[in-house]
Amino acid sequence: MLNSTENYLHLCKNITLQNDWLLGESNESWPRSGNESHSRYDVAAEDGLDGDIPPLRLLISAFMFAVVIISFLANLFVLLSFIMEKKLRTTFTALIANLAMTDLLVAVAAMDFYTIDVMYGHWPFGRVLCAIWVVCDYSTVFASCFTLAAISIDRLWSIKWAINYRQYNNMKKSITIITVIWYVLCVYACRPYVSI
Repeated sequence: MLNSTENYLHLCKNITLQNDWLLGESNESWPRSGNESHSRYDVAAEDGLDGDIPPLRLLISAFMFAVVIISFLANLFVLLSFIMEKKLRTTFTALIANLAMTDLLVAVAAMDFYTIDVMYGHWPFGRVLCAIWVVCDYSTVFASCFTLAAISIDRLWSIKWAINYRQYNNMKKSITIITVIWYVLCVYACRPYVSI
């Protein structure tokens, strides 16, 4: 039975295998069983970065970095407009601002590290940062999905029961929903490190 940290490290190895397989750089079938080791991952964790990057990986990585930068800037502009423009501070736009925050965190905490992993063909930052990255990646993506679900429910409520929506929806409810989303996220992220 693997403990939580070993599960995250195993996931990092599988991500490296998946990248190799998707880019056609592996002769092995994917996914492999969890008992096998991946020598490139093990060497990369000890040796750090190597300078030999194939042109296809470089091209894909350049595109991925462009997506990261665009995602970061677009979500930053949404957050700034919510903060600076008082007319935009409604119950619905509070959920949109939360979605922009979660997507900004996805760009900063998940997408950029994954791009580097794709570029080098292995995880170059060591085992501890890999485990932290996996937790951040999954947590921020889940927060984004939960926020999208909250926005969908809010829109359904506003269309299906418009009078009830106008009468009972307020900023306090939106803040409560956002708080619950982040609370669930924190519980999910801390779950592997807390034994019950």
